[in-house]
Amino acid sequence: MITRRPIIFALLSILASASPALSLRAQAPAHPQYFQLTQTLAQSLVDDLPKTGPDVQCGLIHAVLYDGINHAVIASYKLSQVGEADEAEDNIVTDEQCVIINPRIEDKVARWNVRLPVKDASGATIKASWSIYFYRRPGVGMPEVLARAIVIRDDLAKRIPSLAALFEPAPKR
Repeated sequence: MITRRPIIFALLSILASASPALSLRAQAPAHPQYFQLTQTLAQSLVDDLPKTGPDVQCGLIHAVLYDGINHAVIASYKLSQVGEADEAEDNIVTDEQCVIINPRIEDKVARWNVRLPVKDASGATIKASWSIYFYRRPGVGMPEVLARAIVIRDDLAKRIPSLAALFEPAPKR
């Protein structure tokens, strides 16, 4: 049985050799446990998530791949997650355009995981989804976290011309 992960890493390696802008080396962390993987637009957006506010811990982008069938993590704060096949919940968010909010405790840190569809600059939903992790704070519940996630998603959408653009080199800023 062929797994998707080696295929995706092979594709990323081919892209990296074709363009110096797509280096697969980890760089200095911008956030604790946060590693910049590539200079794709998707990775650039994920790298910018913690800069949106002190309540945002980190994030990922999941997307339908070029074959139009398989789903995978295309950008993450953890190098090891890029290329992993999506979980069923991620596929539901991407395919059905719904929202999932989960309270979690990992490594003794209480946080919210909000999964919601990605929108492009025109406001249309595309075959991709965000996973945004927020620190849990007293007095801040699910409605406030969801509203905050939507604001972040809509603000970052201005930088996404299309699904295909997520896989392309990030524009110079």
